Amino acid sequence: MCADSCPTGAIGFQFDKEGFWYPEIRKDKCINCGKCVNVCPQNKQSSGNMKKPAVYSAWIKDDKIRMNSSSGGVFYALAKNIIMQGGYVVGCQYGNNCKSVYHSIAHTVDDLEKFIGSKYLQSDTRRIYKKVKRLLDLNKLVLFCGTPCQVAALYEFLPHTYSKLVTMDFFCMGVNSPKSFWAYVTEQERIHNSDVRYIHMRNKKQGWQNFGIYMEFKNGKTFQANKDEDFWLKGFLEYNLYIRPSCYQCKYRKIPRIADISVGDFWGIRTVSRQNLFKGVSAVLINSEKGKDVFENIQEQLKCKSYDLQEVLKGNSALEKPPAYFEQREKFFDLLYRVPFSKAVRKCGTKQNNRTEEWRKSIENFINELPYMVMGGGSKVRNPHKMYKGRKMVR
Repeated sequence: MCADSCPTGAIGFQFDKEGFWYPEIRKDKCINCGKCVNVCPQNKQSSGNMKKPAVYSAWIKDDKIRMNSSSGGVFYALAKNIIMQGGYVVGCQYGNNCKSVYHSIAHTVDDLEKFIGSKYLQSDTRRIYKKVKRLLDLNKLVLFCGTPCQVAALYEFLPHTYSKLVTMDFFCMGVNSPKSFWAYVTEQERIHNSDVRYIHMRNKKQGWQNFGIYMEFKNGKTFQANKDEDFWLKGFLEYNLYIRPSCYQCKYRKIPRIADISVGDFWGIRTVSRQNLFKGVSAVLINSEKGKDVFENIQEQLKCKSYDLQEVLKGNSALEKPPAYFEQREKFFDLLYRVPFSKAVRKCGTKQNNRTEEWRKSIENFINELPYMVMGGGSKVRNPHKMYKGRKMVR
């Protein structure tokens, strides 16, 4: 957004060693106007919308769309409604080689298919803010979907409030390194001896709760693995191994939200059938009056039910706190220059770094520091390790 805001085109981007791009100012073009600093959402305190949003579980009635969507297909329902009104939808799609993602604009229902499904890596949004402003200045209806910080950037970029702009964000767990994803896909191409032609990152062939990744290659081969088997999903979901450093201090993972509507997975929901748990259920937060109006317009396409906010918070820490920093992160990126992606994840994503292991070690340390342990009946054991000889620690 800062590059789109620059009046002289002085801002370009450079990749760091982790594959994230950062703005770089060309001094020969910079006029020191300060606009890039003034519009940066990181330099401001966002106000947000409703302090207590209306909350719903929801899924689209079209089963085909629902199964292709990450959760319940609410984004597609809203996007289609915008298109049917002659509007435009801004979302994230894969690049031609399926190794990168970027934001683009759709104006037909057929074009919406490229936006369906999660893309767990940093999206290129260069020039998209200018394009959105151009449409709004022409009095066009626009739905913009992105991370909470991308939505905040759009609001800061625009000179004033537009009545025909609708914004949607999602329960963001952090954006991952494009370099890491490139390395992951490249390894799969080497294994299958072919370029990839299609990726579905939240495939539901084994159900919504056991989602996984699915790939098709140009030679006809396919690859499928669930979230507990696939190295890309494990490195992200279990270890926060390659998310952008700024995500560890994210100020948008909170309520009130920035966007008109927020969507995500309704993890932990218990009041639906097994069949619906298999197909996927969305959690929807209505954060503004505009969000309320547009959500009411798609009620006929959805099955939805009202819930309390706490029911969603139980299963979505991404709504309340930033991800935890993973201690093996730097080691991972050092290895990524020397070994295949899967090997780097295996070497860094070890059980020694999860909470269960930390808890076990804390118990062992507690035992080691005791001079003796009092057992039932008042007897004392001078060497507490004898209690565990030949047994497994109870977790």
